[in-house]
Amino acid sequence: MRRQISTSLVALVAITPLGFALPPIAAAPPNTVISLRVKGCDGCVFVAHNGSKPSKAWNDVAVSDIVLNGKAMLIVPTRMTPTLTLEVKHPKGYTSGGATPFVAFQWLRYTNPYPGGPKRYGEICWGRKMGEEQTLNIAVTKAKARDYPGGPKVTIIRAHLQGLPKNAGAGINGTPSCN
Repeated sequence: MRRQISTSLVALVAITPLGFALPPIAAAPPNTVISLRVKGCDGCVFVAHNGSKPSKAWNDVAVSDIVLNGKAMLIVPTRMTPTLTLEVKHPKGYTSGGATPFVAFQWLRYTNPYPGGPKRYGEICWGRKMGEEQTLNIAVTKAKARDYPGGPKVTIIRAHLQGLPKNAGAGINGTPSCN
């Protein structure tokens, strides 16, 4: 017990060689308040997931308010922002071509081994450590597509940070992990 108290006091006050007390070093904020500005998805809800490990990838970290007039808010632990993923839950149940729709934070080029396959993919991890407040401008678009070859056309959604191409999106059938 005594050891804990003395350790805590050392952490609270540092003394300079001249005997002056220094203020404590400010710690990172425990939470990040994320303001969502959403175009094209009133009634949607965004679910934050922890993409740090595949075993935790579907764990809900936080759920936003319902998007009203293009705005919602979400509060997440700051330490999780680099591996944060955002799932989109559309009020009409639209998916991303049979997959769970996620916000694409980047639109990356890759080499597809399958002829005629896509040449880009939506990176679902935020990838940054943020401070107390952050605003994300998200666009959600609807399109018609087939969930499987030869199937009927259905309405799908794509979600991405504004500034990425209109067709940028990310759908997850497996694990939304950042690793």
